[in-house]
Amino acid sequence: DKAAALSALGPGVKVIDRTRQDVAAELALLCPRGLDVVYEGVGGALQRVMVSHLAPGGRLLQVGYISEYPHTVGYPPPQQQQQQQAA
Repeated sequence: DKAAALSALGPGVKVIDRTRQDVAAELALLCPRGLDVVYEGVGGALQRVMVSHLAPGGRLLQVGYISEYPHTVGYPPPQQQQQQQAA
């Protein structure tokens, strides 16, 4: 499990599960000044969230664009899409 492996790196590591959490809200709480570096391989809506949280002078490293590959689950996850539509 990727989240468990990352969490094992130490108490200062915060893992955001994009399938279960609101990434934008978590970033706003964890990084109120913005992100200095974004290593981004998803693209699409998740990329827009990450870029919107870049700090002034922050850097974006785009390494992929998997959101454009054929698949059945996008971002936000279906349960968040339903919550957003209901709001």
